[in-house]
Amino acid sequence: MAYSQPATLADFFNTLPIQEVDFRLDRQRQVNGLAGGEILTADLAPAIWSGSMYLATMPKRRAAEVQAVLADLEAPGRSFEVTKPHQIGPASDPAGTLLAGASPAVAEVDAGNAHRLKLSGLPAGLALVPGDFLSFTYDQGSGPRRAFHQVVQGQAAGAQGAQTSFMRVQPLVRPGTITTGVSLIRPPMLAVLVPGSVNYGTTFGNTTSGMSFAFRQTLRP
Repeated sequence: MAYSQPATLADFFNTLPIQEVDFRLDRQRQVNGLAGGEILTADLAPAIWSGSMYLATMPKRRAAEVQAVLADLEAPGRSFEVTKPHQIGPASDPAGTLLAGASPAVAEVDAGNAHRLKLSGLPAGLALVPGDFLSFTYDQGSGPRRAFHQVVQGQAAGAQGAQTSFMRVQPLVRPGTITTGVSLIRPPMLAVLVPGSVNYGTTFGNTTSGMSFAFRQTLRP
């Protein structure tokens, strides 16, 4: 197994036989309950992605390769790329065929609402809809960071491949200079293993089963 650092999708994640997945956006917030039953919430920081991956039974030698990489990724400072399993492109282009020759980019972020942005460089008429994902790299002046967003309210591209109205995404678009195009085909985020979450499985005969791990998004390598 080829293995770089951070481990790319091709190096690691795309090779895994993922059977079940828990993939969610976690809110970093403070919650207070009042005597009258009201619940007050306040976001402490923008939400980040996290989840758990449960792997299918595999030959024990293949499992040993995965176990070796997981053990290395448990070391502090190690990260790897993650995307939504079993989902290649947006709903309107599920295999990524239309997007294969396109160069999507962020055309504009709404200055008054960082949940809203427009894309350009799309195939004419391509629609992004709720549930689609996208990622890009940005820089706040301290090095590259990786953004990962889910569409909440979508838009279709016009005849020139640009969205004329804003989409709404979650979480909000963090401030910084966007330094790359937008990935819509298996868009990657950067993640780290949650300490103590790795289950290395059990081996019976020639197969290993029960392997799993939890991840948490990190914005930079």
